[in-house]
Amino acid sequence: MFESAKKKDKVKFLTSCLTIYHDQNSGLDIINYTVDYEFEELLSLINDFIDFEKNDSIQQQTKLRLFLFIYCHVIEVSLIYLVLHNMLNTIRGADYTAVIKFKTEIGKEKEATLSYKKIEIIKENAKNTNVNIAAVFEEFFDNRLRNAFVHSDYYIDNSGELSITEHLSPTSSRIGKKRSGPKIYSFEDAKDKYDKSLLFLKSFIKVYKSYVREFQDGNSYPTIYGDVFFDIDLGRWRASKEC
Repeated sequence: MFESAKKKDKVKFLTSCLTIYHDQNSGLDIINYTVDYEFEELLSLINDFIDFEKNDSIQQQTKLRLFLFIYCHVIEVSLIYLVLHNMLNTIRGADYTAVIKFKTEIGKEKEATLSYKKIEIIKENAKNTNVNIAAVFEEFFDNRLRNAFVHSDYYIDNSGELSITEHLSPTSSRIGKKRSGPKIYSFEDAKDKYDKSLLFLKSFIKVYKSYVREFQDGNSYPTIYGDVFFDIDLGRWRASKEC
């Protein structure tokens, strides 16, 4: 996907990588680019958990809760969805967008804030391209599991099995709604989602950084909002001229 977008339109490609927008950078010399710090923080969180995960004295229930805590962090990384969305826009010849939007049933344009909605839009936009991103998301993204954990609509028994209780909660707005997917997850099933989400995250970061690195040589490059360059001494992206 990255290579196809780069070949299609290098200007939109770099804009998509840096996720900059006019209002954010207008008149600024230093570009508000914090992606590296965000990724480092998330990877540090994951790495902090590795030794804990290997500790056999820790109960499965505790491990599973932490698996799901990190899983929900990973699948909520907004930058990944925005970059993928704009890579597809570039490939399709569509405009770069600073946020992911969709049209409601009454035709009103609205920003997609929930991960499942962003994924729906990305999958739809990928249909007429050679990018099979849908299969990737289906491997690890489970919105029902995410909602159960985030909204505390679950419990974990002594064996480490997780049961979703959304249909039992007397205060749940989801009562009566049909839900697809399992109501019970074994420890292994839930951990499989966690493992695959980490694989997705680390693969994305590796590819993303490798392409961004190509532009971090100190030379000036165009984006749709003006030229930028990577200040090697400062380690920051800067505007070559007023954006």
